[in-house]
Amino acid sequence: MNGGIPKVVLLATDLTETSAAAAAWAGLLAHRFGAQIKVVHAEHLSLPPYFSPEQHARLEAEARAARARAQQLVAESVSPYLGFVPEAYIAEGHPADAIVACARDCNADLVITGTHGRRGMRRLWLGSVAEAVLHDADRAVLVIHGGPGTPTGMASPPAEVVLACEPLDIEANRVATAWALAFGAPLQCRAPDAGPGVGPETPALYVAAGDHPERGLRRTTQPFLALPRRAG
Repeated sequence: MNGGIPKVVLLATDLTETSAAAAAWAGLLAHRFGAQIKVVHAEHLSLPPYFSPEQHARLEAEARAARARAQQLVAESVSPYLGFVPEAYIAEGHPADAIVACARDCNADLVITGTHGRRGMRRLWLGSVAEAVLHDADRAVLVIHGGPGTPTGMASPPAEVVLACEPLDIEANRVATAWALAFGAPLQCRAPDAGPGVGPETPALYVAAGDHPERGLRRTTQPFLALPRRAG
Protein backbone atom coordinates (compact mmCIF):
# COMPACT_ATOMS: atom_id res chain seq x y z
CA MET A 1 0.00 0.00 0.00
CA ASN A 2 1.37 3.36 -1.06
CA GLY A 3 1.89 5.42 2.09
CA GLY A 4 -0.31 2.97 3.96
CA ILE A 5 -3.29 3.75 1.69
CA PRO A 6 -4.60 1.07 -0.75
CA LYS A 7 -4.80 1.99 -4.42
CA VAL A 8 -6.18 -1.26 -5.89
CA VAL A 9 -8.82 -3.09 -3.83
CA LEU A 10 -10.24 -6.52 -4.57
CA LEU A 11 -13.72 -7.01 -3.13
CA ALA A 12 -14.71 -10.66 -2.66
CA THR A 13 -18.45 -11.36 -2.77
CA ASP A 14 -20.67 -14.41 -2.43
CA LEU A 15 -23.73 -12.30 -3.40
CA THR A 16 -25.24 -12.41 0.12
CA GLU A 17 -26.11 -9.73 2.69
CA THR A 18 -22.87 -10.57 4.48
CA SER A 19 -20.90 -9.57 1.40
CA ALA A 20 -23.01 -6.41 1.09
CA ALA A 21 -21.38 -5.03 4.25
CA ALA A 22 -17.96 -5.59 2.65
CA ALA A 23 -19.16 -3.85 -0.52
CA ALA A 24 -20.28 -0.86 1.56
CA TRP A 25 -16.74 -0.56 2.92
CA ALA A 26 -15.31 -0.84 -0.59
CA GLY A 27 -17.46 2.15 -1.51
CA LEU A 28 -16.07 4.09 1.44
CA LEU A 29 -12.47 3.35 0.40
CA ALA A 30 -13.18 4.30 -3.20
CA HIS A 31 -14.63 7.61 -2.03
CA ARG A 32 -12.06 8.47 0.68
CA PHE A 33 -8.90 6.99 -0.86
CA GLY A 34 -9.68 7.16 -4.57
CA ALA A 35 -9.03 3.41 -4.65
CA GLN A 36 -9.72 1.38 -7.76
CA ILE A 37 -12.24 -1.35 -6.89
CA LYS A 38 -12.35 -4.76 -8.54
CA VAL A 39 -14.74 -7.53 -7.52
CA VAL A 40 -14.41 -11.31 -7.57
CA HIS A 41 -16.96 -14.07 -7.11
CA ALA A 42 -15.43 -17.50 -6.55
CA GLU A 43 -17.14 -20.81 -7.12
CA HIS A 44 -15.99 -24.35 -6.49
CA LEU A 45 -17.16 -26.54 -9.36
CA SER A 46 -16.32 -30.22 -9.18
CA LEU A 47 -17.60 -32.42 -11.98
CA PRO A 48 -18.41 -36.04 -11.14
CA PRO A 49 -15.57 -38.42 -12.11
CA TYR A 50 -17.96 -40.63 -14.06
CA PHE A 51 -18.71 -37.89 -16.59
CA SER A 52 -17.41 -38.71 -20.05
CA PRO A 53 -14.82 -36.47 -21.76
CA GLU A 54 -17.57 -35.31 -24.11
CA GLN A 55 -19.80 -34.32 -21.17
CA HIS A 56 -16.91 -32.48 -19.50
CA ALA A 57 -16.18 -30.58 -22.71
CA ARG A 58 -19.84 -29.62 -23.17
CA LEU A 59 -20.22 -28.38 -19.59
CA GLU A 60 -16.99 -26.40 -19.79
CA ALA A 61 -18.16 -24.78 -23.03
CA GLU A 62 -21.45 -23.82 -21.39
CA ALA A 63 -19.56 -22.39 -18.41
CA ARG A 64 -17.41 -20.24 -20.69
CA ALA A 65 -20.47 -18.96 -22.51
CA ALA A 66 -22.08 -17.94 -19.20
CA ARG A 67 -18.98 -16.24 -17.78
CA ALA A 68 -19.52 -12.83 -19.37
CA ARG A 69 -23.09 -12.67 -18.12
CA ALA A 70 -22.02 -13.78 -14.65
CA GLN A 71 -19.34 -11.07 -14.53
CA GLN A 72 -21.95 -8.47 -15.40
CA LEU A 73 -24.34 -9.70 -12.70
CA VAL A 74 -21.60 -9.73 -10.04
CA ALA A 75 -20.50 -6.20 -10.95
CA GLU A 76 -24.07 -4.91 -10.91
CA SER A 77 -24.78 -6.58 -7.54
CA VAL A 78 -22.22 -4.41 -5.75
CA SER A 79 -22.61 -1.21 -7.77
CA PRO A 80 -25.27 0.31 -5.41
CA TYR A 81 -22.63 0.28 -2.64
CA LEU A 82 -19.90 1.77 -4.81
CA GLY A 83 -21.73 4.30 -6.95
CA PHE A 84 -20.24 2.76 -10.11
CA VAL A 85 -19.95 -0.61 -11.87
CA PRO A 86 -16.52 -2.15 -11.16
CA GLU A 87 -14.43 -4.59 -13.15
CA ALA A 88 -15.50 -8.12 -12.18
CA TYR A 89 -13.92 -11.57 -12.18
CA ILE A 90 -15.41 -15.04 -11.91
CA ALA A 91 -12.83 -17.33 -10.32
CA GLU A 92 -13.02 -21.10 -10.23
CA GLY A 93 -11.75 -23.22 -7.36
CA HIS A 94 -12.10 -23.20 -3.61
CA PRO A 95 -13.17 -19.63 -2.75
CA ALA A 96 -10.28 -18.82 -0.39
CA ASP A 97 -7.66 -20.08 -2.84
CA ALA A 98 -9.37 -18.34 -5.76
CA ILE A 99 -9.61 -15.02 -3.91
CA VAL A 100 -5.93 -15.08 -2.92
CA ALA A 101 -4.87 -15.99 -6.46
CA CYS A 102 -7.08 -13.31 -8.02
CA ALA A 103 -5.65 -10.66 -5.67
CA ARG A 104 -2.18 -11.60 -6.84
CA ASP A 105 -3.14 -11.67 -10.53
CA CYS A 106 -4.83 -8.25 -10.49
CA ASN A 107 -2.08 -6.74 -8.29
CA ALA A 108 -4.47 -5.69 -5.53
CA ASP A 109 -2.83 -4.27 -2.42
CA LEU A 110 -5.95 -4.90 -0.28
CA VAL A 111 -8.59 -7.62 -0.22
CA ILE A 112 -11.99 -6.95 1.37
CA THR A 113 -14.16 -9.89 2.38
CA GLY A 114 -17.17 -10.35 4.60
CA THR A 115 -17.82 -12.72 7.45
CA HIS A 116 -20.92 -13.52 9.47
CA GLY A 117 -18.85 -14.18 12.60
CA ARG A 118 -20.66 -17.39 13.54
CA ARG A 119 -19.16 -20.38 15.27
CA GLY A 120 -19.48 -24.14 14.98
CA MET A 121 -21.24 -25.55 11.93
CA ARG A 122 -22.97 -22.21 11.28
CA ARG A 123 -19.60 -20.54 10.60
CA LEU A 124 -18.85 -22.87 7.74
CA TRP A 125 -18.53 -21.31 4.37
CA LEU A 126 -18.09 -17.55 4.42
CA GLY A 127 -16.75 -17.46 7.99
CA SER A 128 -14.15 -20.11 7.27
CA VAL A 129 -13.34 -18.54 3.88
CA ALA A 130 -12.57 -15.18 5.51
CA GLU A 131 -10.23 -16.80 8.03
CA ALA A 132 -8.50 -18.82 5.28
CA VAL A 133 -7.94 -15.67 3.21
CA LEU A 134 -6.52 -13.92 6.29
CA HIS A 135 -4.14 -16.81 6.88
CA ASP A 136 -3.00 -17.34 3.27
CA ALA A 137 -2.96 -13.89 1.66
CA ASP A 138 0.37 -12.19 1.02
CA ARG A 139 -1.22 -8.74 1.17
CA ALA A 140 -3.49 -6.77 3.50
CA VAL A 141 -6.99 -8.14 4.16
CA LEU A 142 -9.94 -6.16 5.53
CA VAL A 143 -12.67 -8.36 7.04
CA ILE A 144 -16.13 -6.89 7.60
CA HIS A 145 -18.84 -8.50 9.73
CA GLY A 146 -22.17 -8.36 7.98
CA GLY A 147 -25.64 -9.77 7.79
CA PRO A 148 -29.27 -8.69 7.49
CA GLY A 149 -29.92 -4.97 7.65
CA THR A 150 -26.86 -3.71 5.76
CA PRO A 151 -27.96 -0.43 4.17
CA THR A 152 -27.40 0.26 0.50
CA GLY A 153 -24.60 2.74 -0.07
CA MET A 154 -21.13 3.24 1.28
CA ALA A 155 -20.25 2.56 4.91
CA SER A 156 -19.81 5.27 7.53
CA PRO A 157 -16.22 6.11 8.50
CA PRO A 158 -15.02 4.62 11.80
CA ALA A 159 -15.11 6.84 14.87
CA GLU A 160 -11.64 5.63 15.84
CA VAL A 161 -8.79 3.49 14.52
CA VAL A 162 -7.39 0.95 16.96
CA LEU A 163 -3.83 -0.35 16.60
CA ALA A 164 -4.00 -3.85 18.07
CA CYS A 165 -0.41 -5.09 17.90
CA GLU A 166 1.94 -6.29 20.58
CA PRO A 167 4.84 -5.78 20.41
CA LEU A 168 4.32 -2.60 18.43
CA ASP A 169 4.69 -3.23 14.71
CA ILE A 170 6.21 -0.32 12.76
CA GLU A 171 4.35 -1.08 9.52
CA ALA A 172 1.03 -1.54 11.33
CA ASN A 173 1.63 1.77 13.12
CA ARG A 174 2.30 3.48 9.77
CA VAL A 175 -0.85 2.05 8.16
CA ALA A 176 -3.06 2.74 11.19
CA THR A 177 -1.81 6.33 11.33
CA ALA A 178 -2.49 6.86 7.61
CA TRP A 179 -6.03 5.49 7.86
CA ALA A 180 -6.77 7.49 11.01
CA LEU A 181 -5.67 10.68 9.28
CA ALA A 182 -7.69 9.85 6.15
CA PHE A 183 -10.83 9.26 8.23
CA GLY A 184 -10.20 12.16 10.61
CA ALA A 185 -10.43 9.67 13.49
CA PRO A 186 -8.33 9.38 16.67
CA LEU A 187 -5.76 6.59 16.84
CA GLN A 188 -5.89 4.29 19.87
CA CYS A 189 -3.48 1.55 20.94
CA ARG A 190 -4.83 -1.58 22.55
CA ALA A 191 -3.41 -4.98 23.42
CA PRO A 192 -4.62 -7.55 20.85
CA ASP A 193 -6.01 -9.81 23.59
CA ALA A 194 -7.98 -7.06 25.31
CA GLY A 195 -11.65 -7.90 25.75
CA PRO A 196 -14.54 -5.61 24.83
CA GLY A 197 -15.21 -2.67 27.10
CA VAL A 198 -18.31 -1.99 29.16
CA GLY A 199 -21.26 -0.56 27.28
CA PRO A 200 -21.74 -0.16 23.52
CA GLU A 201 -18.63 -0.37 21.36
CA THR A 202 -17.48 2.75 19.55
CA PRO A 203 -17.51 2.10 15.79
CA ALA A 204 -13.86 1.37 15.12
CA LEU A 205 -11.42 -0.06 12.62
CA TYR A 206 -8.91 -2.52 14.10
CA VAL A 207 -5.46 -2.74 12.52
CA ALA A 208 -3.30 -5.75 13.37
CA ALA A 209 -0.25 -7.67 12.21
CA GLY A 210 1.21 -11.00 13.22
CA ASP A 211 1.52 -14.65 12.33
CA HIS A 212 -2.08 -15.60 13.14
CA PRO A 213 -4.35 -12.65 12.28
CA GLU A 214 -7.45 -14.86 12.26
CA ARG A 215 -7.14 -15.12 16.06
CA GLY A 216 -7.51 -11.36 16.42
CA LEU A 217 -10.54 -11.38 14.16
CA ARG A 218 -12.35 -13.70 16.57
CA ARG A 219 -12.08 -11.12 19.38
CA THR A 220 -14.08 -8.36 17.70
CA THR A 221 -17.05 -7.80 15.43
CA GLN A 222 -15.58 -4.50 14.24
CA PRO A 223 -13.93 -4.05 10.81
CA PHE A 224 -10.57 -5.80 11.05
CA LEU A 225 -7.55 -4.93 8.88
CA ALA A 226 -4.78 -7.53 8.97
CA LEU A 227 -1.43 -6.75 7.41
CA PRO A 228 0.56 -9.47 5.63
CA ARG A 229 3.25 -11.39 7.48
CA ARG A 230 6.80 -10.53 6.51
CA ALA A 231 9.66 -12.97 6.20
CA GLY A 232 12.10 -12.88 9.11
